[in-house]
Amino acid sequence: MQPPLDPRLRSIVQLLQRDPRTYSGYGWLWWPLKAILKAQVSKQELYLLGDENRPELVSLAQTLYGSADEIINQAIDHYQQRAMFAQLYAHDDHLPDGRAVQITDDDAGHANL
Repeated sequence: MQPPLDPRLRSIVQLLQRDPRTYSGYGWLWWPLKAILKAQVSKQELYLLGDENRPELVSLAQTLYGSADEIINQAIDHYQQRAMFAQLYAHDDHLPDGRAVQITDDDAGHANL
């Protein structure tokens, strides 16, 4: 039996189920967050959890933040920042070093529109 899902992840899953387009609100941290979600949530529960991956961004988050717990916290903080500036549906973001990155996940399908 799997342990109960972290309440922060449960909230993220519920938000994405209601409005899948908000995945882009996590900006570049979507892919590290997606990797964490994939380890704990089934694709049946959240269709966004397909095979699309950005390993370089997952690795960057692990290097910068270390633990899954801190990656989740950083992803939530990033989402809140993007929400304050009406960027939840924007498909562009910047890495911590200022480089631009596109936020488009092929697994999101129509949510990319």
